Amino acid sequence: MWVLAVLAVVGAAVLVHRISDVIRGRPVRAVVEADAGEHPPSVSDPRFLEVVQALTGTHLEPGNRVEILTDTAVFQAMLRDIATARRSVTVQDYYCEPGRLGDRLADALVERARSRVRVLVMGDGFSCGRYLRKVGPRLRAAGARVAVLRPVHWYALHRAQHRSHVRSVVVDGRIAYTGGFGFADEWIGESPETPPWRDTSVRFTGPAVRRTEAAFLAAWAEATGELRAGAGFLPPDSRTGTSAPKTGTVSPAVGATSPQAGSPDGAETDSVRAGLLVSEPGLGTTAAERYLALTVAGAEHTLHITNSYFVPPPVLVELLEAAARRGVDVRLLLPGPRTDMPSTRYAGQAFYESLLGAGVRIWEYRPAMIHAKTLIADGVWGSVGGINLDNRSLRLNSETALLFHDRGVGAVLDSLFRGDLARADEITLERHRERSTWDRIREKVVRLVAPLL
Repeated sequence: MWVLAVLAVVGAAVLVHRISDVIRGRPVRAVVEADAGEHPPSVSDPRFLEVVQALTGTHLEPGNRVEILTDTAVFQAMLRDIATARRSVTVQDYYCEPGRLGDRLADALVERARSRVRVLVMGDGFSCGRYLRKVGPRLRAAGARVAVLRPVHWYALHRAQHRSHVRSVVVDGRIAYTGGFGFADEWIGESPETPPWRDTSVRFTGPAVRRTEAAFLAAWAEATGELRAGAGFLPPDSRTGTSAPKTGTVSPAVGATSPQAGSPDGAETDSVRAGLLVSEPGLGTTAAERYLALTVAGAEHTLHITNSYFVPPPVLVELLEAAARRGVDVRLLLPGPRTDMPSTRYAGQAFYESLLGAGVRIWEYRPAMIHAKTLIADGVWGSVGGINLDNRSLRLNSETALLFHDRGVGAVLDSLFRGDLARADEITLERHRERSTWDRIREKVVRLVAPLL
């Protein structure tokens, strides 16, 4: 009876989800030009950036300084920057848990709040509630403000699937961070037997910071009803001549502690063209869907993707397979056996045979959980952020990612990607077909609930 009850609940949930998806509208199935015989612009075509900006609402501007940080290096840099804050610090995350890392963050924020720095802390109601209940009193006593975004209540379960998966930290409206980081001890290693999660984040200054802070303030207004618009959070931008320097620098993982983070020396450029993609769920396609479809369609030579939760919608599988068939070197780096979500891995493996048959190459990371979400097309265009390749990130969640068009950033990420592949196992079509009958059954069963994972 219990088995039947569970199956009934799962079946009902999938049915409701399917119905809501139909009502919501069709996903992006293809990227086409208006004139017959023409192809969408490639990522190296100047028109590509114009199309992306028009169709995603992302403003890609020069003048950004971008620094790629891996693993624990992001927390070292972040805490150092928070300690220098003079006006404001805003922190938003999807996943927070009490522990050593959470305590270090709280200590840093309490110290700044006591120094009359305006500190705003916000976490998603599904995954940060326990942490905020623990550290909230300390933060408030020091003068900081704390908010829970989209709390989960029995009377609002119809909204519970729309989570805020955003990760951002902004200091004085001038330094910003985003990526896959969470404030939980998994990211720093819980014991000698459990190494830190492999993650990639980005620290940046320049015009893209304003969009990051604006996205936080919009979410803060949703959580509290307060729309903050002062210069303490949104200082004058670069067009007033008082913002960050106009030259950009691309650096590797400064201070990275993981041996796998082997990246080239920092590449100096006149300016990194970048912008923050903000994707919100709605009735039509999301900005994340449109960005991903344009990118896959625009890749001509290489498409290197690292992702932590790979349960692709069928339309994304079709786009990736079409890219591989037209000669693009499509490579996916995904979690291996040390994943924190085995069910998600099994669901993703159900798509392997089709992808491998089309020429897509797949690796599974071996040493630890890989939580990075990066994409590089033709070594020049891509993103670092929190967007997973699953229905939840692409259609249901609020998401952000830093988009860039710069060969220096692309070279750093490509180098990291190659280093990670050296610590991963390639899954060939022959090897995949040798899996056991139990593995095949498990994949098919889990795939039934894939849209909800």
